[in-house]
Amino acid sequence: MASIDLSMLEQNDPWDWPEDAGEVLLEVLADAKVALEQRRLAALLAAETMVMDDAIAPALVAIIGDGEQDE
Repeated sequence: MASIDLSMLEQNDPWDWPEDAGEVLLEVLADAKVALEQRRLAALLAAETMVMDDAIAPALVAIIGDGEQDE
């Protein structure tokens, strides 16, 4: 997994994020082994229009539709 600190993303405006921020968020969302708190933060950050794309949108929808996921 890439090494971007999600808290760094949270503390900065999306237009100041590294170019690969969307890819990192997608990796976190797809990895069920990542701590729930980090996955929640990644989902929140992934909704930013600066990183939203055709890969992130279905990943977020899949999480919502997965009955095994925590609310």
